[in-house]
Parts: sequence; structure tokens; C-alpha cells
Amino acid sequence: MLRRAFLCIIAGAAMLAPSIATASPALVFEPYNGTVFYAEEPDAPWFPASLTKLMTAYVAFHAIRNGEVSGDTKVICSKHASTQAPTKLGLPVGGSIDLETALRVLIVKSANDVAVMVAETVGGSEEAFVQRMNEAAKRSV
Repeated sequence: MLRRAFLCIIAGAAMLAPSIATASPALVFEPYNGTVFYAEEPDAPWFPASLTKLMTAYVAFHAIRNGEVSGDTKVICSKHASTQAPTKLGLPVGGSIDLETALRVLIVKSANDVAVMVAETVGGSEEAFVQRMNEAAKRSV
């Protein structure tokens, strides 16, 4: 009983302790009229990282649904994909996995090399895939 009380006190203290979360830059706005509610370093470069990977998965899932590719489609590691900074799966150039596995790795591990591999496979090139992501984002707004 004393142990439970102690654990509850520790847990409560941890929840009450001030958090040291940093998330600069930040921008909160109304997308329809552009009213800015909060801005912190709004002109600084933004690196959306995992959000980009989720959009990569979203576009890839649409390509599967539309019959352009399947979960069995081979996703090959190009030289460009292999040079991506960590976090990465680390396949050698020419190594491959199926698209279903690639999407699982992309979502769970947030692997940059796999994101490029999926983009190159589904879009033909990273640049063409970025166009598809931008088009999908515009449709979603």
C-alpha cells in the first residue's frame, strides 16, 4: 500500500513538473481567411519530417487503391535513397523490399531512405512524387 502511494506521488509530481518542450518554429492560423493566432519564428525554415512520411504513405496507398502498384511491388534502394541521413533502414544500393514492408517501415521507423525508395517507385522520381504529394494536399484542404 505504501509503495502504491509513493508511486502515485511520484507520478503526480512528474505530471505537475514544468515541461521543457520546444517546437520552434510554430504557426497557428485559420486556413480559410489567413488569420494568424500564434507565430514563433514563422520565417524560419520548416522541416516537416514525419508529416512528409505520412503524406508519402498516403499517396502510396492511393496508388495501390488505383492499381498503379501493389503491396508486392518491389521497392529498390537507389544510390540517392542510400545517401539519406538517419533515421534509415540501411539497405545497400540495389537491395529491395516489397512495397507493403516498405510502408510498414516508413510508418513505424520513419526511415528517410525508405521514403525516397517509395517515392521513386510510385512516382518514377522523387521530384514527380513530390508533385503528387502537393496535388493530394491541395485536394485535401
